[in-house]
Amino acid sequence: MSTVAVAIVSVFASFLLLIIVLGLIALIVLHVRAQKANKELVAFLTQYKTDLAGIVEGARSSFTGIRQEIKASQDKQDKLLAAALKAHDQGFREAIGKFNPTALEAASIKIFNASATLVRVASTLQALLVSHEVPEGAADLTPEEYAPSDTIYSAISESARLDQADQRAQAEENAPIYSGAAAE
Repeated sequence: MSTVAVAIVSVFASFLLLIIVLGLIALIVLHVRAQKANKELVAFLTQYKTDLAGIVEGARSSFTGIRQEIKASQDKQDKLLAAALKAHDQGFREAIGKFNPTALEAASIKIFNASATLVRVASTLQALLVSHEVPEGAADLTPEEYAPSDTIYSAISESARLDQADQRAQAEENAPIYSGAAAE
């Protein structure tokens, strides 16, 4: 080999060696930086874990305190409710004890007789109202068909009219029953 070729190969070999050495230096620098970043990350995670543990422990103690306060409040409320229910029960029993069954029986008979009288009065008033409102020859018509617009029938719907007819029929049907009870 000639000297020029050896010189050219030596120059290329030195560039190659220089590139390898620079690559190794870059790898060492990157490795040192990665180790430093890893140490910082471990320190940060350790500090974060410690801070988080403190927060969790504080929250746990706060919730324990809140739970105890709620339990005490519920116990107090249960006691107050039990006392109120006991007082109500006692008052209710006293009020029931004051009832006079004889007077209640007499009052219920009077109410029953009065309701029979009221049924007869209502039936009579209904008949008077219908006879007053219904013109001659309009007995088969509904109130909406014959009544003037300013009467009580102007705002009654068909279903309400049918309900009133059913009530009227029941009142007339039950009138003899109540009349017999009133006579007794």
